[in-house]
Amino acid sequence: MTTFELLRPLWLVALVPLVGTFLALRRARATPPPDHRFAAPHLVPYLLVPSRERPWLRPDQLLLPIGLLAVAALAGPSWRYERSPPAEDRAAVVVVLRIDESMLATDIAPSRLERARHKLHDLAAVRPGAPLGLVAYRGSAHVVTPITDDAAVAEQMAAALEPSVMPRPGDALPEALGLAGELLADAKRPGSILVMTDRAGPGALARLPAGHTDVQLLALAASEELARAGGVGAAARALGAPFEVVTVDDRDVRRLASRAEALAPAADASDESGRRDEGWALVPLIVLAVLPWARRGWSIQWD
Repeated sequence: MTTFELLRPLWLVALVPLVGTFLALRRARATPPPDHRFAAPHLVPYLLVPSRERPWLRPDQLLLPIGLLAVAALAGPSWRYERSPPAEDRAAVVVVLRIDESMLATDIAPSRLERARHKLHDLAAVRPGAPLGLVAYRGSAHVVTPITDDAAVAEQMAAALEPSVMPRPGDALPEALGLAGELLADAKRPGSILVMTDRAGPGALARLPAGHTDVQLLALAASEELARAGGVGAAARALGAPFEVVTVDDRDVRRLASRAEALAPAADASDESGRRDEGWALVPLIVLAVLPWARRGWSIQWD
C-alpha cells in the first residue's frame, strides 16, 4: 500500500453531490408527513394505518455505499505497477532522410532517393510492429511523421517526398537531428536515429553535436569510397556513430536494425511509468449492491 495512487483523482469531486443527496434523503425521511394540514394533530395517529411489515433495508440506505464504490472505481485506485505491452518496449527508430537534387542521381538504380524509400520499407519489414518516425531535410528540416507503430504511414509519406517540395537548398542535418531527438523525447520511448544521406557538407559538419552514440548513418552511395568522398564518413566520425554503405539486398538494414535495438536502452523491468488500474475489482461489489433493485416492490420502499 506504500505505492497506492489514484489515477483519476478528480472523480473524488463527485463525493460532494453524492453525500449531499444522501443527507437530503435522510432529512426528508426524518421530517414527519404533513398530514396535519388535513386533520387535527391529535387525530393523525388514529387516522394513519400502521405498516404490518417495516423493511429492514431500503433503497436509500444503499445509495451511499453504491455511490462510494462507484466513485472509488472511477477514481482509478492503483497499488502496483505493470509492464508496458511488448510493442511499447520495442526501440523506436527515427529516420532522417535527405531530400536534395543529388538524391536523384542514378548511380544507385533506380535512384538514390528511390533506394532510400526501399530501405525504409526494408527497415519496417525486419522490425515488424516496431515504432518508426520520419524527418526530412534539405536547407530546412521537417517532421514528416511522428513516431508511430504503423510503419506504412511513414512509407506512404516518404513516397511523396521530392526535392521540389523542400523550401530551400542547403544541408540542415543538425536541425534534422534535433527534430529527431525531440520526437524520441516526446514519445518517451527508447530509440535511436538513422540518417539516410548521400553527403554531408563541411559547413554542416562544423555544427554537428559530437558524441551522439544513438545515431547511425546509411550512406546512399555506390561504394564506400564515394560515401567518404561525399562527407558521410566524416559526419559519422563527428557524431561518433557507425555507418553502413547501401547494399543491393537487406544486409545493411539488418545490421542497422540490430544496432538500433542494441543502442536503445532496454526497458527496465521495474519501470514505474505504467500503473495498473485496480478499479475493475470493485465492479462485482457494485453489481451485488444493485441486485436488490431487481426485486418486485423494492423501489416502493422509498416511502
